[in-house]
Amino acid sequence: MDVQSLLLISGALVVIAVCVFMLFELRARTLRTRVVDVQGTLRFEAHTFSIEVKQTAKQILVHVNAGHLTRRPLLGGSDEVQQGPLDVTLPAPGLTIAVKPPETTPREGQDRPRATGLYSITVRASDGLINAAQNLPGGYETTLEISNIPEPVAKSLGNFSNRLQIWADKMEHRLKAELAQKEEDSARIEKEATLLAQSAAAAGPQNGQELANDQVARWRKVAGFRGAHSEVSIAANGKVHWFIDLAEDGRVTIHTNNRTIHTSLLGASFLPDKLDLQILVRDDYWTEEDRVMTGFRLFDGLPPDDRRVWKDRLETARNKLDKAANLGEGHQR
Repeated sequence: MDVQSLLLISGALVVIAVCVFMLFELRARTLRTRVVDVQGTLRFEAHTFSIEVKQTAKQILVHVNAGHLTRRPLLGGSDEVQQGPLDVTLPAPGLTIAVKPPETTPREGQDRPRATGLYSITVRASDGLINAAQNLPGGYETTLEISNIPEPVAKSLGNFSNRLQIWADKMEHRLKAELAQKEEDSARIEKEATLLAQSAAAAGPQNGQELANDQVARWRKVAGFRGAHSEVSIAANGKVHWFIDLAEDGRVTIHTNNRTIHTSLLGASFLPDKLDLQILVRDDYWTEEDRVMTGFRLFDGLPPDDRRVWKDRLETARNKLDKAANLGEGHQR
């Protein structure tokens, strides 16, 4: 065998080796997944699709190279269907992700079907709950189907989807609680407004003050403390526009815009405006993973110097709590 033949054989072997390597690399790439968790964004990445969690916006973004999307109007009407490469934004409340076991195909001349070894993913969501919270009609029920998912990718997604489902369920529970509270508040406000109007008409401004004092007393009873510093804005009929009751240990009761919270100033933020002060505090749903703060606007109608005094007082109480909790003087916005 001459040198030229050896070179040709060697070259052919090299080409075959490269092709085999590329084939294995391509297969490995189709099975490779990773989870990225950076600055409040959690993302699952696979070769043919990705799922990104936007915690602040309470949404997920799904990108898929080949998917089947169905959007069904909640108020009736024809379905909207899309296929192919898709970028879909879905609300977190009510979201579900189902990883289905391998599909099967029939075998010609045999009773038992043949397992394909490929999984499928179904993502379902509805914006009906969010629309109801925003007093918007209708909405869509959305179903996104992704097929031909290899088993390692499906199992990896299963671990990610469990974490995602816990977060989505919490968002749904929170939103349902807010809706129930909103309905309860509306009924209570309507009833109180009627009673206040009747009482104020019968007894004049003095009776309105007494009604407001009774309301403040009820809030203090629920909170379990009477603040060392308090401020309240009252209408002539006794309706409380806003109220704050601050205890020496940093506990606080805040009422404004028909919302009331009993919490503490741990990690709170204070954003001054021209006419008021926005206070951001932790509610019952706040966690280290979901650092969404609840905002309340107070002190409209107070002179600027009085608002500054309150801001300094609140910051002092907040800093003491943060320091005691080993957060230092800084705070999470």
